[in-house]
Amino acid sequence: MGSSSAILVSSYRSLPAGGAPDAAALSARDDMLLLVDFKWLMSGLGFWVDMGRWRADPAYANDCIARGCNSRHQPLQHCARQLQARGLAHG
Repeated sequence: MGSSSAILVSSYRSLPAGGAPDAAALSARDDMLLLVDFKWLMSGLGFWVDMGRWRADPAYANDCIARGCNSRHQPLQHCARQLQARGLAHG
């Protein structure tokens, strides 16, 4: 099983009694997956994203997002814009 599959499986291990995760859990999972996608897309172009610094330094996070938005790689641009739209660029 690949790492992204493991992430998805672990997200559903502790479902509430009704069998469906709540909206907050889904949103948090989606945000995490988007950050993982962004990190991999950036690394594919030779840019390492330090997630510890990302969380602690909003200027660094915004710089990474700007780099992604200004890339010529359309999947990276799209992912960076999604991060901006969700407010995840602010650390």
